[in-house]
Parts: sequence; structure tokens; C-alpha cells
Amino acid sequence: MKYLPDIRSMMGVAADSQGMAQSAHAASSAPQRTLITLILFVASIPVFGLALPGGWLVGMACLLGAEVVAARRGALGLEAAAQWLTTAGYGAVAFGLYGHGGPAQTLAVVASGLVIFQTVVVSFDN
Repeated sequence: MKYLPDIRSMMGVAADSQGMAQSAHAASSAPQRTLITLILFVASIPVFGLALPGGWLVGMACLLGAEVVAARRGALGLEAAAQWLTTAGYGAVAFGLYGHGGPAQTLAVVASGLVIFQTVVVSFDN
């Protein structure tokens, strides 16, 4: 039998009894996701100015905080909603950056890849 790596355990994602994906370590992945958010914020400032990326950063910080709080309290529905909105936030910045050429468009492709990768990892069994 061939060994297949368990990508869900590598990404900190577990499945419940119905096969639905749930984050097992939202608190442990928060520093990496915060770093990604800060990188996208800093990279978006030259394109959009400070106001729009600043508002996006505040919203994303609230969503990432909600994910951590929900994971610690075991509120799976709230955690899933916050994760969905966080992914939508990454998608929104990717969509906004894609309309601009050059380096902004390259960053948009990277952010889109992040959204796609997170979606595939979480929804792989479905």
C-alpha cells in the first residue's frame, strides 16, 4: 500500500465525524496568517494609499482575532464563519490588486494562490 501524506495534519486541519473540515489549530496558525496579512497590507500601500489598506488591516485583524477566540472556546460555527470571511478578505485584496499592472498584479496572483490553497486544503475531502 502506498503512503499518502496527510496534508490536513500538516496544515492544522482536522475532520469531524461527517467529514467536514475543522481547524484544529487556529491559534497556532494565527502568527503565520498575521504575517501574511501584514505583508499584503504593506505591499498594498503604494497602490491604494494608506486609508483603504488600513481599513482592510483592521478588519482582517478583527477576523483573525475572532478565529482564535472561537477556536479556544470551541465555537465551530463562529470559527468557520471567521475563516470564510478571512479568506474572502484575502480574495478581495487579490481582486483589487489584480486590476493594477506590474508588481501589484504579481502580488495579486500570489494572494489568489493563497486563497485557492487554503480552500483546497480545507475542502479536500468534500
